[in-house]
Amino acid sequence: MKVSIARSLKYLFSLPKEALYILSGKKPIQVDNKTLDPGLQVVVALMNTMPGFETLSPMDARKVIDALSGLIEAPIAKPPRTLNKKIQVTKPEGFIPIRIYLPDGDKAESLPVLIYSHGGGYVMASIDSHERICQLICQGANCIVVSIGYRLAPEFSFPTAVYDVIDSYKWVCDNVKEFGGDRKRIAIGGDSAGGTLSTVACHELKNTEYKPLYQLLFYPGTNVIRKPKSRELYGEGFFLTGKQIDWFISQYLPNAEDAYSPLVSPILYKDFSDLPPVYIATAGLDPVLDDGFEYAEKLREANNHLTYRTFPSLIHGYVNMTSIPTCMEAVNDAINELKKAFL
Repeated sequence: MKVSIARSLKYLFSLPKEALYILSGKKPIQVDNKTLDPGLQVVVALMNTMPGFETLSPMDARKVIDALSGLIEAPIAKPPRTLNKKIQVTKPEGFIPIRIYLPDGDKAESLPVLIYSHGGGYVMASIDSHERICQLICQGANCIVVSIGYRLAPEFSFPTAVYDVIDSYKWVCDNVKEFGGDRKRIAIGGDSAGGTLSTVACHELKNTEYKPLYQLLFYPGTNVIRKPKSRELYGEGFFLTGKQIDWFISQYLPNAEDAYSPLVSPILYKDFSDLPPVYIATAGLDPVLDDGFEYAEKLREANNHLTYRTFPSLIHGYVNMTSIPTCMEAVNDAINELKKAFL
């Protein structure tokens, strides 16, 4: 059923923009000289009729995300092969799932690897909800992708997710040859909360033997101790809202003072030197737009190698909306940069 709906929506999003605006029920939406992509205008019109995640229990919010996942993602003709494993993590002790995506080709080939952490505000989403973006990166960059099923709040509050990602990264480095990966070419990345966790992992690992080769970050949150101008401009009506951000953080941080930890707000790290090269993508109509931009400025000031992109017509979550051509173009831009990094 989901596959049929996704294919139908892909055709819908290929309609002329005038038709899409009519379907959305509104004229083109513009804020601060930015015009929302017409396909996304249809999406937000539908999403805005639904209860906000902050009005649901964490369990019910997860059910909604599971139901929606895959519906507005680009169909894929032949998905890559996968391996599903459970690996041990330490804080607290336990096991988490990972999914390894393997591109077609010689199984003995030593391939680069991206370790990917999904978004979802630390509360929802999973390796299943973010399967398509991992498949697209696997095939587009001809690399192995390892998707991390870190534990979610409020059942597992801060800092569990941080150490789940760090432990997973170390596990992949130590076991990469078992699934055809190249130990010298391992990158880390993610979207939204997963992007935040990846930035933190890079800071924590940069002076160790596990320092990542590269970072691939989609609209990361980097500073929760203030409310930026972008939240004022885009914090209502563009999928992710200011109220939802507050709810996610309250679930993740039972102790409000933890917001001042660089493990939560990585822009608060004292030393930004010698970090892995990084690609940061932000969406122009996103309440956390300023987080990505300000973090990129800190990286520039410390003379790190940075590729920064902003996509003015897009919204938070676009990596899961690749049926919409402009979202797919933005994802392909990231994939092309990752391919260059692996050369």
